[in-house]
Amino acid sequence: MECLIQMSSKHESIKKQVMIDWSVANRGRLWSNSQYSGKVGNQYVKAGMGKGTSDLIGFEFKPFGYGKDWHIPYFCCIEVKTKSAPTIKPAQKDFLNYISSVGGMAYIAMETDDGYILEEWSVF
Repeated sequence: MECLIQMSSKHESIKKQVMIDWSVANRGRLWSNSQYSGKVGNQYVKAGMGKGTSDLIGFEFKPFGYGKDWHIPYFCCIEVKTKSAPTIKPAQKDFLNYISSVGGMAYIAMETDDGYILEEWSVF
C-alpha cells in the first residue's frame, strides 16, 4: 500500500509541475482530470472523465496567420507517466490517437531523474 501512495504522490507532483511550467511558458491552460470517489449524501459516486482520458486536458495556443501574430487555441491532452508505471494502457493510447487524429495536440510527460520530459504523441 505504501508503494502505491508514493507512486500516486510522485504522479501528482509531476502533474502539478507540468501545469505550472505550461502556465509560466504562456502555452495555454491545463486542467487536471482527477477522479472523485466517495459519498454524496446517501449515495456512493464515482465522477471523472471517461476511461483512458489523459491526466491533463486543456488548450494550447498556436501561431496562426501570415505574420504569425495571431494565436488560436488547440485542444490538448497530456498523459503523465512515472518510472514505476511507464506503460501506456490501450484505452489511453486510443484517446491520445483520437485527439491527434482530429487535429488536437497530444503529449506524454515522462518522469526523468531531474523532473520530466514532454514529448509530442504521434499517431500509430
